Amino acid sequence: MKNGYIFINVAAYNEEDLLDTLSTAFSKANNPDNVYAGVVMQYTDNNFPDLSIFKNVKYIKNNEMVGLGLGVARGLASTLYDGEEYYLQIDAHTVFKKDWDIKLINNLNNIRKIADKPIISTYVPYYYRDRVSGQKLTMAQNEDWEGEYPNWSLVSKDSPEAIGMEDQEKYKMFVYGIEALNSPAAARAKFENADYEKHYLISGHFLFTLGSFVNDVKYDPQLAYHEENVIAMLAWTRGYRIFNIKDHVLWTREMYTMGRDVPNSWKQKYLEKNEKGISFRDKVVAGTLRNKQILTGQILGEYGSPTIELLNEYEKVSGIDYKKFYKDLNNIVEQTGDKFPAAKALYDLEKSLNA
Repeated sequence: MKNGYIFINVAAYNEEDLLDTLSTAFSKANNPDNVYAGVVMQYTDNNFPDLSIFKNVKYIKNNEMVGLGLGVARGLASTLYDGEEYYLQIDAHTVFKKDWDIKLINNLNNIRKIADKPIISTYVPYYYRDRVSGQKLTMAQNEDWEGEYPNWSLVSKDSPEAIGMEDQEKYKMFVYGIEALNSPAAARAKFENADYEKHYLISGHFLFTLGSFVNDVKYDPQLAYHEENVIAMLAWTRGYRIFNIKDHVLWTREMYTMGRDVPNSWKQKYLEKNEKGISFRDKVVAGTLRNKQILTGQILGEYGSPTIELLNEYEKVSGIDYKKFYKDLNNIVEQTGDKFPAAKALYDLEKSLNA
């Protein structure tokens, strides 16, 4: 094992911020020589960024129009892991803060006093690019990249109260119309009497843990999108415990709401099909069904819970009832038809495969 070293998993699809991300990862680290990155670069125009300027970066290239999918790309990036003591997963549009590496290591080692295999993960403060100028700004609309902002805890979307959304129709559209997944939502962290707090979900754009995670928790090759919705369960049922921390160590980019979209992002190409007739939409809906199959115990083993008993235990301690969530989803589709597009797409795909 490479003691003290950190491996960063990065997946990029037509990503305009990749060089900035890697640059701040190394320049803001206290020990940059101990930081290594594995990058899957997917650029449909073959205009791949030159990563040779970074000495500690390995990469894999892909130029398919309909990319691998985020979950599959992260799994491929993890194959570049080479025994580093620590593992960090981020999005390819990230800004790091000064001394992020030692802050994360110190926090993880502190939490190891109460948990043998801790994971630090949450939604982090965001930055965006101005729609007109392209300027990078923090969520406070300034350039104070070392400023302090609170992190959030992660809660389930299985009730309006959990995510502070009292309007029932707005809630249903948010949960069933956009994703059809019981995926994480943000809640203000409390940090009562500690510098960390336990929760039961993870964020794909910020996950820090021990390097053993790469061997213990496998990325499902059939789960192209929404893999973060199952990774928490996979990790917990293999002995990992998940925490948020007070320290703010990085930013992730917000798109589609405040700032401008990345040109040629996968969401802009959502309905385009490849030579096999497969679109990003097809991969997203298939990933949604794979989520349901894993989280309701239809799939066990390497890409699911080791046993149904452990899955039931995870549901009990986390308070997340996946079976009820998907039962409610099916009932809503049968009552409302295509009112909630994501739920209807999942319902139709599952029905067609079971016909």
